[in-house]
Amino acid sequence: MIAGFFVLVSTLFLPRKGGENQMKKLLASVLTLLAVSAAVTAATAAVFNDKDQVLGNTVTSVKLTIDAREVVNKPLNDLLLLPGEWGDPGTVDLYNDGNVAQRQFMYIENISGDLCDYVQLKLGYSWVDPNDFDVTFGTYNLSDLEGEANKMYVGRSDPVGANITTRLVQQPYLLVATPNEVQNSTCTWDEVFLAEQPL
Repeated sequence: MIAGFFVLVSTLFLPRKGGENQMKKLLASVLTLLAVSAAVTAATAAVFNDKDQVLGNTVTSVKLTIDAREVVNKPLNDLLLLPGEWGDPGTVDLYNDGNVAQRQFMYIENISGDLCDYVQLKLGYSWVDPNDFDVTFGTYNLSDLEGEANKMYVGRSDPVGANITTRLVQQPYLLVATPNEVQNSTCTWDEVFLAEQPL
């Protein structure tokens, strides 16, 4: 079609006899050809179409939180322990108040006092009674639990489901080998409870 257009245009510039009428006819032919060409192009560009929408797409993140609720003898306040003696248990409920399962950890920080090298902490959990160990994790030196790098898993299951509580039981112990030099001394620490999403 384009080649035909160029042939017609080139004939316009060739000298001819009786030229004015012939020129008008050629010009009319060229214009007709251009109109037809434009119509064909427009017709091939027209397509049927339709569209629809999906509205309100949303992405939210989970809520991963842990609530440490003091239940019995927390913070621990065991006074006047003798070497080789257990203190009273302390219990804290670790409630998963998020909407996703979590792994529950504990570690301690800010250990302070001359007695701390001789204090151990028994850890476990109870299903009901805040003074009983239904499951015991073990008994640890405070330094074994110090800092996030030494966090210990304390959940009642792994992971702990949403709206589930771990009743963590702790009990301090003063070593038999506690020396006379630390009589009338104290040991204090802070506990940190950490929830992490399962891998």
